[in-house]
Amino acid sequence: MNTLSVGANLAWQIAAMEAGAAKFQFIETEHIFMGICSLEKVLKLSPENSGLNQQAYKALQSEHAILKNLGLNMTQLRRKIRQNLGTGNFKHTEKVIHRSDACKKMFNRAYELASSSEEISCLHLLAAILEKP
Repeated sequence: MNTLSVGANLAWQIAAMEAGAAKFQFIETEHIFMGICSLEKVLKLSPENSGLNQQAYKALQSEHAILKNLGLNMTQLRRKIRQNLGTGNFKHTEKVIHRSDACKKMFNRAYELASSSEEISCLHLLAAILEKP
């Protein structure tokens, strides 16, 4: 079974925060995309302030370097996605936010794309998202 890379795991955590803050019932694929686009914000922090150990911080730097080479403006993408999604009206009573069925399917596709790899990276998630934008 594949595991999530540091970047993919952080993107999922950020996606959950995004979904909760916007009052969505579920984590949607768009929230994962925003999480991927938010990885650069984590790297602006020092390793000590990021909550990551040195090894995980370096792994995130390596994973993000590939994303950075795509030349995308991550800030503009995050803002546009938030604008397009708007806000929900779900009131969470638990700290856990589950993924929507569409988001689960996207993760399954990312697992398929990473079949020969030990880790599912944020790049696998991004590729799965972009297959059905």
